[in-house]
Amino acid sequence: MAGPPPRLFLDASVLIAAAASTEGGSALVLEICRAGQATPLLTPLDLREAERNIQGKLDRNALLRFYRLIAELEPELLPVPSAGI
Repeated sequence: MAGPPPRLFLDASVLIAAAASTEGGSALVLEICRAGQATPLLTPLDLREAERNIQGKLDRNALLRFYRLIAELEPELLPVPSAGI
């Protein structure tokens, strides 16, 4: 009997790389998540960091791809850890 899909924490670098290229490991990880084979986990800080870096370093198409990826993934948003942890 299969349990729930694994939960994968995606940091900003995975999102940036997938926005920059539809091929490669990061794009494959996001495809696995979109297929329901894993649950993507993100923090709001990772989303903002990825967005800021894409805006500053990549073109408009990459930014639009980033927004589409996030909408399609419907990630589970985790709270930002406190400094006391």
